[in-house]
Amino acid sequence: MLPSFQVTFDIFRSSDLSGVAEAAWILFVIIAPYLGVFVDLIARGSKMSGRQVQGMRQQEAAAREYIQNAAGSSPGVAEELAKLAGPPNATTGNWFEVGVDRADSCLSVDLPQGLA
Repeated sequence: MLPSFQVTFDIFRSSDLSGVAEAAWILFVIIAPYLGVFVDLIARGSKMSGRQVQGMRQQEAAAREYIQNAAGSSPGVAEELAKLAGPPNATTGNWFEVGVDRADSCLSVDLPQGLA
């Protein structure tokens, strides 16, 4: 049963057959399934895997294009984090020192007299 479906899909996937030839092959596979599949595999089986690979490549390319269009051209996560972190330390250009400077400024908070 499965080979008859594969042959049927291959007949429709084939670009070298005209519509009349496709209809004739389909009728042959429906009327005499075992003989139709056997004859099709002998006559056109060598190109079947090539058409399957080509179909998979087209599907993969369409999926990649869809994903790229859906994602858009927004900046990546690293660029967003760099924007949120602010500019690097002006004297050394080191991002770590920005955090240290901010931590130092947080530590030098004047506490009320009752808490100190």
